[in-house]
Amino acid sequence: MLSPTRQQHIDKQIAFHLGQLAREFCAGTLDENLVENIDETHCKVNLDNGKTLGFRGDNDVKYADVVSGGMGMTLMIRLTGGPHARICNPCVIFQNASKSYPIRGVPDDVPGICYKMTKKGFITQKLWAQYLQEPRAHYRGHAADRSKQRMIFVDNFNGHHDDGNGNMHAALESSNATLRYLVVAATDKIQRCDLFVISKIKDAWMEI
Repeated sequence: MLSPTRQQHIDKQIAFHLGQLAREFCAGTLDENLVENIDETHCKVNLDNGKTLGFRGDNDVKYADVVSGGMGMTLMIRLTGGPHARICNPCVIFQNASKSYPIRGVPDDVPGICYKMTKKGFITQKLWAQYLQEPRAHYRGHAADRSKQRMIFVDNFNGHHDDGNGNMHAALESSNATLRYLVVAATDKIQRCDLFVISKIKDAWMEI
């Protein structure tokens, strides 16, 4: 839906961004072992189990369990860099009007994943600061690299910015990391989490 002029502008920004990264890696300003990428994808879960209540000959069919439009949730993925790159434990953000956590008192202790709650099932600035400090959602690497500052690349979604209270900056400082934002409207071209990890997950979901 973009005009040719706007698309050309984005392409030039991408070329500049990639060129700048190449120069920084060559100069040693950026260490690929300390570079990470975070992205999320919003999903709608259809809670209709297909079961109905009623009797043969009824004019109306009542569903036993259905939520109009499905229930929203967000899958967050963190990807490390370097020759030992790995996909960190994902974080799932569930939708809950009261944002109650944990869900019905169920412990959030399932190995390999963690979860959070928001009103609309999507990332907020407050939750973003919490996620940046979530030890299960990131990989600190080898002991020799743990004292070094990491660079995290994210897109320009509003939820990835500070809430005005300094919570994001405090979270980054406590985890010894800094943020760097990607080119606007270029997620499908330079966002590695989206291109490599999330796209494969979506492909698998589509086949089910």
